[in-house]
Amino acid sequence: MTVEIKRGSGSERWIIAELGAATLDGLGRALVVEDAAGRTLPSQLDLLPDGSAELVVDADGAADGPLRVKPGQAQTKARIAVDTIADYEGQETLRFQIDGSSWYYHKAGGGFASIIDADGKDWLSFRPWGGSDGIYRGIPNLAYPDNVYHPGHFNCETSAPIVGPLRATFETWSKDEVWGCRWHIFPDHAELTVLKVGHPYWLLYEGTPSGKLDEAEDFCIRSDGLKRPLSESWDEVLPDPKWIAFGKEGRGRCLWLWSQSPENAGCRDSFWPMEKNMTVFGYGRHDMNIYMEHVPARFAFGLTETQDAVRLRAAILSVGQSKTVSL
Repeated sequence: MTVEIKRGSGSERWIIAELGAATLDGLGRALVVEDAAGRTLPSQLDLLPDGSAELVVDADGAADGPLRVKPGQAQTKARIAVDTIADYEGQETLRFQIDGSSWYYHKAGGGFASIIDADGKDWLSFRPWGGSDGIYRGIPNLAYPDNVYHPGHFNCETSAPIVGPLRATFETWSKDEVWGCRWHIFPDHAELTVLKVGHPYWLLYEGTPSGKLDEAEDFCIRSDGLKRPLSESWDEVLPDPKWIAFGKEGRGRCLWLWSQSPENAGCRDSFWPMEKNMTVFGYGRHDMNIYMEHVPARFAFGLTETQDAVRLRAAILSVGQSKTVSL
């Protein structure tokens, strides 16, 4: 048995194929994926409790045309390493090592405390003290004033990650189960799906571009094509697709964020530098007003090795949104 995955424009790097139980029974539990030229692509099969599965495919460089899925043994090199650190900045932490960077996730806080790039620069720099110089920092800092999905707090429980060669998956829920989210960590980015909320929420990047906020050197590039220094505050609705990237002049690297759910496209977004210590960028935020309500809602984050606006946009739109198809 062989099935095809239609690729549409073919621009997406990551393809997630949902396999129903009947299709999976026909194909088997060992699969390979080939492009139209017959080249075997990296893939990962995640079996789900209901008897279905998700097939994760890295289509980077695939020939034009549909992909073929057939029985066989995939030989995919692991590009994700996950371990647990007993105490990282005051809390038990999951460390994800992916494509030259390390991401540190506080299990009880439900948020990333550090994203450290290949040069050892921390783009978040959470510390368990102070304010804008430490404890305010992190991603996604989602639920205010509940302190859920914020590093440093102890209001969440995080599942053990399911780890394959191309993707790690885990969920974090508030202890009262009012808030729920699922994370997918890929070799080149992370995806967050907000599953359940107790009230309106925002999503924040409160951190340190390339290790330290420097308003004279730091900038953001937005989905409207504008490049603005981080010395400037603003409050606008970013145009869809709602992405933004932060960088430091001359470093050749950016941290990007993308709010992907169309239901949140009209929500206000804002930025200001706080006390010369950290960025305060918010999807769905104006001052202390909170605007996003829709669930499920998906967001993506990653580091990319360019500061050119055109190439940055292409990289984000290719990498940052996995294409889901049903087979």
